[in-house]
Amino acid sequence: MKIASYVLGFLALGTLVMGNFLGFIIFGVIAFLLFRQANSAPKKQKPHKKTDKPGIITVNQKPPKDYTEQVVAGVSVAGITRPEREDSVKGFIEGSARKVRLEPEPDNAYDPNAIRVMGIWKEGGEEKEGMLGYIPKEIAADIEQDDIVGCVNTVYRGTEDYNPGVKIDIYTTSAITDI
Repeated sequence: MKIASYVLGFLALGTLVMGNFLGFIIFGVIAFLLFRQANSAPKKQKPHKKTDKPGIITVNQKPPKDYTEQVVAGVSVAGITRPEREDSVKGFIEGSARKVRLEPEPDNAYDPNAIRVMGIWKEGGEEKEGMLGYIPKEIAADIEQDDIVGCVNTVYRGTEDYNPGVKIDIYTTSAITDI
């Protein structure tokens, strides 16, 4: 109803300003275009930063002050699309105050160098936690796991073009092995 009032207002304004039928037509076309734009499909989600694409949130979380050596940047968390992690991943991506905790798993049956990535986030004012996945095994094998910390780099909501995902940076206070 509000839009219809604007359309009629534009038509009346066109007739008044131009004083003829041509003004009525010109302002009618303008009103139609505005009306069509207002009723078009919902807008895509705005990027977090001007350089981000829709669905991508660049976080660039800073490491704690004692963790000065960056081991690796922009590591994609492996196994994030596994069905049993769906709720945790969705909560992490949609939540706020995101952070990650890295947990070495020396008793992992598949990889003794495995590093689990736990997501921590706030949802409705409540802190939540869940497993997101693992550091890829080829990277985990080269990291000295005694004193590492993960920082959220980028979060991908996922679209029809790509899966949801999380990239993290890994920092340490100690020396690293060959990466």
